[in-house]
Parts: sequence; structure tokens; C-alpha cells
Amino acid sequence: MTPSRSEQPTQLGTSGAGPPDANLHPKWMTQELIEQTIRVWSLSLCREVKEAEAVDMLNNVRRLGAFGRRKAERRDANSPH
Repeated sequence: MTPSRSEQPTQLGTSGAGPPDANLHPKWMTQELIEQTIRVWSLSLCREVKEAEAVDMLNNVRRLGAFGRRKAERRDANSPH
């Protein structure tokens, strides 16, 4: 299955460090969102969160939300109307 346009990866940052795919992220994930994630989680974890880790965090939250949405849709489809 081909990712939707909003899920197509775009270049992140300009450092070029790491493996070729390390600087890719979906279009919905703005640089501002990534920077905010880094700030919030760095404070919460009392350590520096790297950009790639922040991208992973955001992707995981998105997947968790999608899972919850699918679960609710199945529940609603099976409930009597």
C-alpha cells in the first residue's frame, strides 16, 4: 500500500548525519512540532532528546491514536443501533 500524500517523507534538518533515511519524516510532522517535542520531552526526561528520537515519539503517538480509532470504530460497528 502506498502512503498517502501527507505521509510521504520529506527531508528533515540539514545536517545529513546518520543513515540516509534518518532525516526523513512525514509531511504532517513539521519542524516546529519536532522542536516542541524535543523541548517538552527533554525537560520531562532530564536529558537531551535527539531529533530522530522525537520523530519516533511522534510516529508512535500517531500509531497509538490510529489503533484507538480503529478499535472504537469496530466497537461502534458491533454495537446495536
